Amino acid sequence: MAGAKFYSQTTSWCPECRQKVPARIVSADSRVWLEKVCGRHGVDRVLVSEDVPGYERRLAHTRPGLAPLSRFNPGFAGCPESCGLCPEHRQHTCLPVAEITSRCDLGCPVCLKTDGDVYEMTPGEFRRALSRLREYEGEVMLLNLSGGEPTLHPEFGKFVNIARSAGVAQLTVSTNGLRLLNDPALRELFVRGNVVAALQFDGLDDEIYLKLRGRKLLEEKLRLVEIFEAEKLPYSLVAVAARGVNDHALADLADFFFQSEALSLMFQPVALTGRAGSGGAFRTDNRLTLDRAVAEIEKSKHMAPGDMAPIACSHPGCAASAYYFKIGPNRFLSLKDFLGFPQYQKVTSNRSFPGLDLEGHQVIKDRIYESWSSLTSSPGDKEVRARIREFFKSLEGREFTPEQAFETGRDSVKSVFVHGLMDPLSFDFDRLVKCCNHYLQAGGRLVPMCAHNLAKHPGPPA
Repeated sequence: MAGAKFYSQTTSWCPECRQKVPARIVSADSRVWLEKVCGRHGVDRVLVSEDVPGYERRLAHTRPGLAPLSRFNPGFAGCPESCGLCPEHRQHTCLPVAEITSRCDLGCPVCLKTDGDVYEMTPGEFRRALSRLREYEGEVMLLNLSGGEPTLHPEFGKFVNIARSAGVAQLTVSTNGLRLLNDPALRELFVRGNVVAALQFDGLDDEIYLKLRGRKLLEEKLRLVEIFEAEKLPYSLVAVAARGVNDHALADLADFFFQSEALSLMFQPVALTGRAGSGGAFRTDNRLTLDRAVAEIEKSKHMAPGDMAPIACSHPGCAASAYYFKIGPNRFLSLKDFLGFPQYQKVTSNRSFPGLDLEGHQVIKDRIYESWSSLTSSPGDKEVRARIREFFKSLEGREFTPEQAFETGRDSVKSVFVHGLMDPLSFDFDRLVKCCNHYLQAGGRLVPMCAHNLAKHPGPPA
């Protein structure tokens, strides 16, 4: 590519033959590209970023990963063949995901999975896999149950109980919510177990659901939010973002989130793998780059450009996040602005939520004490002072535990994330080896999320 600026060498896949090929990250034409060269099919390039200066800023914020205590696979025989994790993987597990069933009561065109034989993990397999996970990580701060639709597993309640008895600090369940809508006993299980429902919620227009989920769902989604808030069932929102479908409405969804009692909002730009890659409903022009998604989200009236920062311990092309301290009705303070960027990086790197470890918790606590003396008597600062006084009271006389930190954070912090999953077109092995979101397999293996999705549910050749 004439006039291209070179950033790094990597390995990718040829979109035609699906063989590993040499690749490089370059900028040209005011964009950043993943450029691949296949001996049989020639040169192919895939858009990585539409903001060259922003991409270069993200590169400057990367930090070393944190090694796990032990690994499933002691040797390396190639990537991703050695996934387990192997000695070449450069990051521990921040978010383990257990896919407990392939059953589902929707047939979403945007799904990362494909139709096939029904798979279900047994409670015994789950218990043993969790035991192996504790060997790798020491303690399990956060665990997600996924599917399919995990609440359709006939022994779903046993998985919740096993996770709780294993000391998981926070259990989340990825769900379309349809069973929760009609099953009060299931909702009570969530409330009693302090389980967070990670609810698919793609927008505020039924045309969005028709395109992404194959049917109108807005009424059910809004009713679920009402029920969750009335019954004090903790929940978060998860949205797929696709260019030409709902990219114009991401800020509206963020505004809705800030007005709700949802704990977090996760955006996942569409990845052309599984049904999304083979069903014909989505094309390459529906793909949304990480920086474009961030730019649209930051148009929210509760956010500002630059609020979202790369998650420093992962690859800069994978994820961005923003955390906000709840000051009062319709008022939020960016945690990055409150702490300052160096301290913000310290409390968000190598962990799933800021302040879950003693060091990060103390950083936030110290900054709160420092801010107390710098506040003025202005009406705005009086509101901040009152909120900090409440936060002080919540910390007084309490010994630090991850569970207590989660409770404090849930009452005081809202968070927004973007997680860019890879597909056969954008697959970059440098990103894969920094992945911290891993599928927990029945035998105890940990497989990076994108490797799992593409190995089990590849899209068609380009």
